[in-house]
Amino acid sequence: MRYMRSLRLTASVAALLVATEAAASANVGVPMIFITLPRMVAALGPIILVETVLLMARLRTGISPSFQASLFANLASTFVGVPVAWAALVFLETLTQGGRLLGIDPGRQDLLVLLFQAPWLFPVTRDVYVVDYWMKPAASLVLLVPFFFASWLTERKVARWVLPNIEPGALSRAVLLGNVVSYTGLAIWLLQWLWASLR
Repeated sequence: MRYMRSLRLTASVAALLVATEAAASANVGVPMIFITLPRMVAALGPIILVETVLLMARLRTGISPSFQASLFANLASTFVGVPVAWAALVFLETLTQGGRLLGIDPGRQDLLVLLFQAPWLFPVTRDVYVVDYWMKPAASLVLLVPFFFASWLTERKVARWVLPNIEPGALSRAVLLGNVVSYTGLAIWLLQWLWASLR
């Protein structure tokens, strides 16, 4: 019952984030947390199941402790680790750009600018098609790299709390493997979105 309440809460938050995504104004840019986080929340169910199986296989733990570790670790990384990482990236983006909005002008190298603006896509000066149909999935792919490390570090700490009797090194490696598998799946999903946007 407790797990069902957690899953229902997760679904409610996902619906709220999807609704909030539509409110991202072209005048202030697109905070990518409202683009990436709903998709990560939508993938939580399969991710929790996959990582549960991996924990069971790697650590020889039962289904209940493995599921609890996967559930709580993924909830923590999705709703704490990833947002904190995004906020730090936005701060870094603002700091390095001096608070200026680097809109993409025809003479700029789009992909280079995208690397700097991935946390918060600022308004562009040419066709809005560029923002709506390839920059969002491209920026989401860029953000997977820092989000991966944030997730691994967060989930490792939570898993140690849930599974205190497991050797820390083995637990860390098992959590790392789970995140590699999960983020590979997310990357494939985003690549399909990017491919569809470029067709």
